[in-house]
Amino acid sequence: MKRGIHHLIGIFCAMLIGSSAFGQVNVSMNLDSAAIFIGDHLGLTVNIAAPTNAAIKNINYGNWADAGKVELLDLGDLNTIATEPEQLLQQRLVFTTFDSGYHRLPSLEVIYELNGIQDTARSSNLGLTVATIPVQEEADIMANKDIIKEPINFVDFIPLALGLLFIAIIIGVIWRASAVRKRKAMPPAPPPPPIPAHIIALEKLDQLEAAAIWKTGDIKGFQSDLTYTLREYLENRYDMQALEATSPEIVKDLQRLKLDEEGKLRAVLNTADMVKFAKAIPAETVHLQSLTQVRDFVTATKYTPPVPVSGNEQLADVNAEEE
Repeated sequence: MKRGIHHLIGIFCAMLIGSSAFGQVNVSMNLDSAAIFIGDHLGLTVNIAAPTNAAIKNINYGNWADAGKVELLDLGDLNTIATEPEQLLQQRLVFTTFDSGYHRLPSLEVIYELNGIQDTARSSNLGLTVATIPVQEEADIMANKDIIKEPINFVDFIPLALGLLFIAIIIGVIWRASAVRKRKAMPPAPPPPPIPAHIIALEKLDQLEAAAIWKTGDIKGFQSDLTYTLREYLENRYDMQALEATSPEIVKDLQRLKLDEEGKLRAVLNTADMVKFAKAIPAETVHLQSLTQVRDFVTATKYTPPVPVSGNEQLADVNAEEE
């Protein structure tokens, strides 16, 4: 309500200025109050009356504030109130001051251009009284209040919990990286030693004997499994290509290595060939005999690692050789 009254007063003053000095630019300022306390905010209304062909170029609020020892807090828009018969312009601003006493606010400069000529219009100056806040010297000094302790809340522990969690994550990352480096630095574990050929063969021969499939009529299956076990043992024990060789080729290699001088393995291979290719049906005792002969061969030719010889035994062997 108060601001609206000042607004109407500004319009009225501008109209009076325009009517008394038509063809010129006139500026007036109106304070909301002529007295304030130090640090209070005070409103100021600026009214400009100008011919319709005049153009406002600049309003030197900065120079006005410096000269008046005031601080501008808010500067509103330059509003057009009327355009006929002349321009009526208005602008609101809010300022404050921290200098007590009586102030003489200087005139405000408005730079405009009219008929191609640039000129300056100035307002009248204003008086302002700035009072300090009264202090009651007789009032007693209040005692210091006790410190109000805020009760402990769960929220107070959140920063600590987050800090501990962050530290735990850092420690975990460092430990993980250290463990990975140790694993990379450690040499891989050596592969387990291969199962000796004779153990594989003897286990398969025991399974063949326990199954005794020749008793159920599967003579060919038994003879095939028996000779396969023999071939596998020869290949693993002596590096012979026995799995893909024919029976005559295996017999020839056995003779070259002097492993079947009595011909027992040759008889086993020949019996298997007769069963597989000629569909022969040997006596039941032949199957057990072939199984026993293969088992005896494996047991007799199994690989035995050399026994380490002590230093004294080696010296004794050397002396014996020298004698």
